[in-house]
Amino acid sequence: MKKALFLLICTILAIGAIVLTVMGFMFIGFLLEEILLPEDFLFYEHTPLCSALIPVLVVIPVITCTCLAISFTRERLLPTKKENDPIDPVSLMKRLGRWNIAVAAVWLIFTYVCFTSLTCVAPDKIVIFSPIAPDGKEYSYSQVEKIETGFGKKKLAILDHNKKGSFYYTITVGGKECVFHAPGANMDIERYEADTYLELEELDSALMALGIPKSSGSEGWEDCDFDTCYVERFLRIIENQPES
Repeated sequence: MKKALFLLICTILAIGAIVLTVMGFMFIGFLLEEILLPEDFLFYEHTPLCSALIPVLVVIPVITCTCLAISFTRERLLPTKKENDPIDPVSLMKRLGRWNIAVAAVWLIFTYVCFTSLTCVAPDKIVIFSPIAPDGKEYSYSQVEKIETGFGKKKLAILDHNKKGSFYYTITVGGKECVFHAPGANMDIERYEADTYLELEELDSALMALGIPKSSGSEGWEDCDFDTCYVERFLRIIENQPES
């Protein structure tokens, strides 16, 4: 009976963990729009490394809390575990002692760094946010120095935009490279709701009208597993050249 109850509680906790993870991502988006992004933003994207780390940072506290809840439940219902079990999260936290504060501090620092490391595109400007400049530094479209776009070519890559068949759009502005691969569009803009990646095509059109130098290549487009309409959009972006 107790084992069945324990399994039921674990199942409920697992479902709760999934719900909390989804809510965590939604909360991040809400905070970004309320705190950092300008009201008229078109889209934004975190730096490639931070884009890879943010899911980990969201999942860590959820998994930790879930494991602690499971451990406490097991302790109450099935009190057969050994003391100071190194795998048990409660025992581990007790063994860490004051180091728990250091671990939490490191997590908070990484969360802040990732949260504030992004590029935002508005109708008339590009804003680069960073941990040391959380208010953002603004650049006009005409200050974009160059553009590079194409498809990733690596079979094994840590960063998504480098993976084989992955489309990327990189701009250099203020001496910094800003990579757009999976931008978060402003869903208050109706045309973006049902037309994914339209925001990148619009940005490219605006930059090409200004004659910004562009390096592009369609090699590897066959490896892109997106729907045909999106692959065609990527190829249009690649083939679009600056006006003379």
